[in-house]
Amino acid sequence: MADKKTKPSSDGATRSNLDVEALRQIVEILEASEITRFDWRANGEHLSIRRGPQAPTQVVHQMMPVAAPAV
Repeated sequence: MADKKTKPSSDGATRSNLDVEALRQIVEILEASEITRFDWRANGEHLSIRRGPQAPTQVVHQMMPVAAPAV
């Protein structure tokens, strides 16, 4: 069985041990479901997939009370 640790490639970049077929299967499962976020961690590796539109940013404006002018 092959070593399952992340190894640097010949160009110095780090390669993952998550194979392309496993990644395709994960994507197919996500596409067939209503799951919008998937996070996976193993052996120091992290995979995060998010689907769908990004939630809009909400801006809340709050009025500050104004002190009455001194007479």
